[in-house]
Amino acid sequence: MWSRIDSGSGAIQLEQKDAISSVTESLKARKRQKRQKLLRIYMWRVFILSLIAIATVTLHQLDVSSYTRVSDIIVSGHQSLNSYSIIEQSGVKPGQRVWLIHDFFQRQRWSQMPLIRKAKVTTKGTMVLISIEEHRILGQLQNSQHVLLQNGQTMDQESLNLHLRANTLIVGFEDAVLQEKLAKSFEKVHDGVMMYISEIHRTSVSYDDAMIMLLLDDGNRVYTDFAGIELMNEYRLILNHLKPENKCIWLDALTRAASSVPCDGND
Repeated sequence: MWSRIDSGSGAIQLEQKDAISSVTESLKARKRQKRQKLLRIYMWRVFILSLIAIATVTLHQLDVSSYTRVSDIIVSGHQSLNSYSIIEQSGVKPGQRVWLIHDFFQRQRWSQMPLIRKAKVTTKGTMVLISIEEHRILGQLQNSQHVLLQNGQTMDQESLNLHLRANTLIVGFEDAVLQEKLAKSFEKVHDGVMMYISEIHRTSVSYDDAMIMLLLDDGNRVYTDFAGIELMNEYRLILNHLKPENKCIWLDALTRAASSVPCDGND
């Protein structure tokens, strides 16, 4: 009787010990898993921080390197403006970070220079390339330091450091409306023709108080209206059909014809 009870009690104790051992092992396994998980998280964070540190050092070395800094600034396409004034207006300087230079950021700067029609800034390695397209300068207004541009605007040629001065003198066009109209009339006149126009005068006749007289380098005088200015593109051809001794030439835009007469002393 007692031996059976002792045997049963021993079995119960063994089961309890097994249960406690199983729970203990389970707890130990969970702790190991937790430590492994924490270790993986820690190692992953160390890896990320290492990458950030390496990237930071690399970027810093690149940033201070001459390979990411402006070495040369090259200007092209300009005729009247000098390179120095264009570079100064662009704000680009040698040693500046190349990756900070973009055409978009320069646009507002170019608007402050009336002579610039178009401008584009690009980079090639460590070089900055500035391509300029200027408005044509029609001439210098009489008794003024201002020049009239092809777009009808005027500007002070002294303040913009022009290295080419206007060769054509414009007389009698002080009114802004007439200046714009004059500029528009020369819009289609070739650059080669502009080179031998030395003076542009506003004159008048009985039927038109805004006639134009062009004094040319060859000594001829051309009289026409705003609409007839475009006929100057045919000037050399027109001369072949006129008497050389007649120095006053009249151009008619309506009939697209030309005639000439001797100039009297009052012309």
